[in-house]
Amino acid sequence: MLGIRSHPRQHARRGAALLVALTLLLLCMALLTGSAFAARSASRATRVSNTITVADAEASAVMARYVMAWGNAEAGLAVGGEMLTPGTPHVAGLGALPITSIVRVVRLSPTRYILALECQVGLAGSELAVRRMSVVLQRVVPADSTAPPVAPAPLSRWALSDLY
Repeated sequence: MLGIRSHPRQHARRGAALLVALTLLLLCMALLTGSAFAARSASRATRVSNTITVADAEASAVMARYVMAWGNAEAGLAVGGEMLTPGTPHVAGLGALPITSIVRVVRLSPTRYILALECQVGLAGSELAVRRMSVVLQRVVPADSTAPPVAPAPLSRWALSDLY
């Protein structure tokens, strides 16, 4: 009977080649898993950055709208009095996330007020970004008591404080 015998070295080489192939396959899987994890982290970081930008822009806009719409209710607050105005939730931003804002006015003296606001981006209880701002305002009291109230202006020394 004629048969072809393989050398023991060839079996050892085939086993080593299989081991090298499996090791390379595991290495490729680890690299793919790592790149997928990095891509997911980058996507999440971009989303958080976008929501922080939306919250910052919305807080500045709400602050400006509120000062421009200053009325008798704010001007008539007693010294030490406080008024809380919740904003109407609306949708904005890239991900169409709900935005909620709350404005608080505290009268410090006959001419000074603190206007503080909080702007939340995301669903209640799981906000993605929260932006808080406060400003010290000074109002010029008109000499004529029948004149409409004048909108206050920020104090130059303690104008704005950003609270993140």
